[in-house]
Order: sequence, then structure tokens, then C-alpha cells
Amino acid sequence: MVKKRNHLVDVKRPRSMWWRFLWLSLPMIVVMLLSSYLLLQSQWDAYLESVRMETAHHVESQAKNVRVEIKQAAMHVRFLAQHSEVRSVLQGDDAHALDELSHDFHAFSKYMGVYDQVRLLNRHGREVVRANLRESKRRESQMRASQMSSSDTFMTAAADLQDKSKHAYFWQTMGLPDGAVFISKFTLNIEHGQIEKPLKPVLRFAAPVFAADGEQLGIVVLNFLGKVLIDRYLDATDVRGENMLLNANSFFFHAADASSTWGSVLEEREDQNLASRFPEAWNMMVDQRDGQVLTEQGLFTFATVSPYALIGETEPRAAGAGDWIVVSYVSNDALHDGVDNVSTLFVASSVLVLALWLVLAWLWARSEMQREQLLIEKRELLRLQLGAQEEERHKLARSLHDDMGQSLTSIQAYAAAIAKDLCDEKAQAGMQHIRDITRHIQHAVRNQLLALRPASLERLGLPATLDDMLKTFAQREDMIVDFAHADDLFASVVLSDEQNIHLFRIVQEALTNVAKHSQASRVNVGLSLCDATLHLSIHDNGCGMDAVQESGLGLLGMRERTELLHGTIQIESALGAGVLIDVHIPLGQMR
Repeated sequence: MVKKRNHLVDVKRPRSMWWRFLWLSLPMIVVMLLSSYLLLQSQWDAYLESVRMETAHHVESQAKNVRVEIKQAAMHVRFLAQHSEVRSVLQGDDAHALDELSHDFHAFSKYMGVYDQVRLLNRHGREVVRANLRESKRRESQMRASQMSSSDTFMTAAADLQDKSKHAYFWQTMGLPDGAVFISKFTLNIEHGQIEKPLKPVLRFAAPVFAADGEQLGIVVLNFLGKVLIDRYLDATDVRGENMLLNANSFFFHAADASSTWGSVLEEREDQNLASRFPEAWNMMVDQRDGQVLTEQGLFTFATVSPYALIGETEPRAAGAGDWIVVSYVSNDALHDGVDNVSTLFVASSVLVLALWLVLAWLWARSEMQREQLLIEKRELLRLQLGAQEEERHKLARSLHDDMGQSLTSIQAYAAAIAKDLCDEKAQAGMQHIRDITRHIQHAVRNQLLALRPASLERLGLPATLDDMLKTFAQREDMIVDFAHADDLFASVVLSDEQNIHLFRIVQEALTNVAKHSQASRVNVGLSLCDATLHLSIHDNGCGMDAVQESGLGLLGMRERTELLHGTIQIESALGAGVLIDVHIPLGQMR
């Protein structure tokens, strides 16, 4: 035989404050980390896109300005080649033409400020006229080129004029038709067979000069100062990163490190080029004319300038200018530096918010633990109170049963004995009346004993006690009561005294409410056991309620008794649909 347990379901202990704290904090930490990652990623994407747009705009602007300068220089050399005094000097028709032309070349060079030399060569390659920018003024001109400031010039004496017949630009230009222009490679200036020091980048524009009868007389040559081009359009532009100018073979015309430039001309620098410095980027750029390339080293924005295409030529002439590539390079470190400040501010703000959240989570966890502890203490106090109440009811019921029950039985026995000895019919009727009153009192005491503490609850168990109470209720209230339960309901588990009395009181309270308020004609009560959970249901067909209010002692008492058993109660009702009470009580491990 299985012994009954006083508490089949133990009192729940409050969950750990640390458990509550982690339960509230960990999701917040995950959300903060995820949102931080997504926000920083979107911030990086937005910043990278802004850098892309900015550098693309600046590089295209730089390339456009370089193209404009090339087209203007080509126009200038064409204009000079068509000058009447140029033809006169080369043909020797006018003795004063040389002086006039020298004056014009001098004025032209001084006004333009970007041509290191303006020269006229005869058909044999010999210089006839040469105007030079003064060395002292040249630097000033280069510094102020963007303002188109004028510079001082001087004419080369006849004795210092040179033979340029062996230079590629001469014999290439001599083979051109009237109106054509030769553009040389962007290279370093050579004087007397040696590269001029300090290094002086130069770009030559040459055009042939023809007589009226079509005879070629010579050429006009403009030495465009490459440094002016670089200073004016590359270094003077406020753009992120490093500005570069390359030839089609990736050699630097201009770079932040001057010692890496002109590898295409200087043998000691022949390994200095973009292909060797950034091979991944160059391999991605080589098949494109314009665009952007993002590598592990950084962002490369580039645009191609084709000098000959600007003057209507599809292919460069032999020994002529090839394509140039304007490049802006923003290193990976520079890209990340741009978002570091904002990222640092965001991370600091996130840490502060997270810290505040953790403090609030800790306070909440502590308050919830204290609240649950108070609730447990309240339930324990209620359990003790109801236990004391049931104990008093039990004592009172036992007292009524033992004292009043025996006395009433004795009264009935004495009344029956006296009635036998009486011959007077009136006296016998009085004694019968006494017996009827005594029987009525016994019935009333029996009902009170059932209400106070049904003795069958301990002897017969909950189903039998409920069945007896429901039959009495149906007879008293003239109502149909159905009680559905299995005969072997508790074959696998034994309810404790506490569970028995609380479940009995829940049904008792429900029936009291039905009798007082429902106007019902039928009540269905069900008791079942499934998966170590006891299910109790009480449903009437009365008038119901529009909204369930648990302010009354009946419904509130049912809920409190259910919570003492660590169960759940659900009360549903609607007008005209009666009231349904569902109670689920966990019974712990079944035997």
C-alpha cells in the first residue's frame, strides 16, 4: 500500500537572480552586437560609396582638364604653323620677317606661360627662332600657372641655336600632311644629348609648315612644361589619397614618391611602376579605360587620356604619345580612418546604452526575485491559513458529530420509548413531532458536517465524495448534474490531504456560484488524469457573464486554491453560454 504524501508537489523556489539577469541581458547583448555590426557595415558601405563618388568626380575632372590643355596646345601649334611670318622666315623672302617673328614668339611665350620653348626649325632640322622662359621666372610661372600669370622670356642668340634633325619629333613631323600635329611622348627634356638636371618633364607639340605651293618648309615646336600640367591639375586638386599619372605600361610620370617616377626613361628606376607596386590592381585595370578597383590595398580610381584621339587621330604615330592614365589611390588604412571617429562614437554610445540596460536588467531581476519571493511567502501564508481553517472545520465537524449526533440519537431513542408507554393519542402525536424535529436537526447537522469537512473524503477518496456532494446538490437545487470520471481514476497516484480538500472546495465554490447566480438547469463536472496532470472541469448551462470578474470571494478563492497546488485555472463565460471552469493540477511523479 502506498502511503499518502503531505505535499506531492513541492513549493517552487524563486528562480536565481543571475538566471533572470542573463535571461534579460543576453538577448540585448546579441541584439546590440548584431545591430552594431549591421550599422557599422552600412556606415562603411555609405562611406565607401561617398569616397567612390568623390574620387570618380575628381579623377574625371583632372582627366578632362588635361584633355583641354592638350587640345589647346594642339590648336596653338597649328595656329603658329599657319602664321604668314613663319613661312616668310623659312622662305627668306622678307629681311624684317625674322625680327617680327622673334617678337611674336617672345610675346606668345610670355603670355601663355606654359611653354618652356617655342621654336621654329627649317627643313634641315636647324633652329631658326627659339623663345625661352627665363629660369628665374619659370618657377614662378609654374607656381602660379592656375592663374595664367605671365612670365618673362628671352630669345636664344643665333650662335646658340641647335641642330635638332636627329630628334624623333623632327623627322616624324616632317612626314605629316598640312594641318596635322605630332604629339611626343611625355618624357624628360634633353639638352646637348643629356637628360637635363633637375629633371624637367616635357611634352612636345609639333606641326609642319608648308608654302603656298605645297612645299614643306619646316616645323613649329612647342615644349609644354609637364610640371605645370602636374601642378595645375593633379597636385592642386583637393582629392583624397595619392594622385598619380602613368603611361600605358604603368610607369609613373607623377607619384607621391618622386624617386619612383620616370622609370620608363631612367634605367635605375625601370622596376618602379604600378604593376610592381600594386600587381592585383594593375591586372584589374589593364583591360579597362575608366573605372574603379577595390583591392586589399585600397581603392583605385582611374581615367584614360588619349592625346591623339583628342586631335582626331585614332592611333598614335610612331615615337608619339601613347595613352596616359590618371589615377587616384586611397589606401585601405585611409579608407578606414575616415570612419574611425564615427565608429568610435557609435561604439562608445552603444557601450553606454548597454551598461544602462545591464543596470536596469539587474535591478529588474532583483525586484522580480523579491516579488516572487513575496508571492511564495504569501502563498505559503495562505496555505497555512487555509490549512488552519480546514483544521478548525475538521475539529468543529468532529465535535458536532460526536456530541450533537449522539445527543440527537439519544433524544430519538427516548422519544420512541416514551411514545410506546403513552396511551393518549395527543401525547403520542407530540412525541412523534419531537422525533420529526430531531430527524430534521440530524439532517441539517449532516449537511453542515458535509460542508465543514466531509468524512468520506478521507475514507472513500475524492471521486466518491464529489459524487455524494453532487447528488445532494442536484436533489436540493432540483438540477441535473452529470459527473464524468473513471472508476480507477487514482489507481496510479494517491492525492495528498491538501490536494483532496482544495479540489473538493473548488467544486464546492463552483456549485455555490451556480446555485446563486447562474439560473442553470444542468451542470457537467468532469475529473480525469493524463500525463501526471489532474484535469477538473465544471460547466453549467446558465445565463453566463459578459466579462469574467474575479472580485468575488468564490472565483478568487478557487484561483488561490489552484495556485497553492501549483496548477492553472481558466474561467470562460459569455452571455447565454454559461460558465466553464478548467483546472489543471500537476501531481508530480506517478507510481
